[in-house]
Order: sequence, then structure tokens, then C-alpha cells
Amino acid sequence: MRIAHCFAKTLLDKSRLIYRYAEEAYNAIKRSMEERAKYQDHLYSVAFLNEKTEEHRKQVYQISQAANQKITACLEAALESELEESEKLDVQAVQGAVGIINALGADMPPEQAGKLLEPFKGQAQPLSLLVKLLKKYRIAYKPEPWHEVDVKKLFDDALAYVNAPVEKAMDAIVCMNRIRKQVSLIADLLAIPVTKPKWDDLAEDAQGILARQSMGLG
Repeated sequence: MRIAHCFAKTLLDKSRLIYRYAEEAYNAIKRSMEERAKYQDHLYSVAFLNEKTEEHRKQVYQISQAANQKITACLEAALESELEESEKLDVQAVQGAVGIINALGADMPPEQAGKLLEPFKGQAQPLSLLVKLLKKYRIAYKPEPWHEVDVKKLFDDALAYVNAPVEKAMDAIVCMNRIRKQVSLIADLLAIPVTKPKWDDLAEDAQGILARQSMGLG
């Protein structure tokens, strides 16, 4: 069976980097938001506040662009590694599984079908072949999210979040959260044991800054 050591290590390393880049970008954007929030007092002129707002907008854009360039490079490297690994299948293992399905056909018990797929977890190409064969014989089995994985689409979706337009700080923060969640999904579906950051409170944290800003509080 193909053991995707190269891809697993690449995605593991790149996932950690993406988490780091996204968190660094978030923290930098948060600092910019906090700095902008200081200038809500009525003592400041409209012109001065507009100047600070524009400075903040440019900072957010620059931070996002810098992070996105590094994240894009990580995603592209991981996808390239996966595509290379997908060509290194253990043909004998796949043929063995195909032979069992063909031999038993519709008589294969659902439990056996599930166990047959288990060794191929994280290997999109052989899983696609085996699942199609199970469906051909109408073999009942408990479907799992990792049984049918479109690797290219997973990475395309991640890149779409990276390239999403950013007009304000919350746009950038939402994008960073979506990138983080998509990378975590990729790792789960491809059986990569990366430790995921606990980031669920980030958007809420940023919303708090915006709320204080709207009330004129620093």
C-alpha cells in the first residue's frame, strides 16, 4: 500500500506554517484595529480620523497580502506533493481489494466493505476506485467523509479563501479563519495528524474591538 510519507510530512509542515502565518496576520490586524480604536474621541478632527482610517486600511491590506503570499506558496507545495504521491500507489494492495469486491459482489457484508476501505484512508485515488466499485455492486456500507475526496477541489477552495477580496479588517479576519478551517478539513480528510489551533474565538474577539470602536471607546 502507498504510504504517503513525503506528502504527509509536507502537508504537516505546511499546515503548521499556514496556521502560524494566519495567526500572525490576525494578531497584526488586531493591533491595527486597537490602534485605530484609540482615535474615536470627539476631540479629534474629521480629517485626522479619516487619515487614521486610511492608514489602518492600508495596514490591513499589506498584512493580508503578505500572509496570503506565504500561505499560497504553502498550499501549492502541499498540493504538488500530493499529486506526486498519488502516482506511487501500491498496485498490489489496490488489486487485492478490487479482487475481493469482484469476488463477493453484492454478497459482501457492509462491515467488511468498511474495513476494506480503512487501509486506504488519506489516499484519494484508490478510494475513489474502490468506492465506485462498491456502488457498482450496490454494496451497502457506512459512508465516511474521507471515502470520496476531491483533493484538487479542497486545495482550490483554500486558495479561493486566500484570494478573497479584503476591504476591511473583519474581511481579513474572516478569511484567515476560513483558511485555517479549510486546512484543518484537508488534514482530516487526508489523515494528516496535525494539531489544530484553537481559534474559534478570534472573530468574536475582533468584533469586540469593533463594538468598542463604534461606541467611541478605546
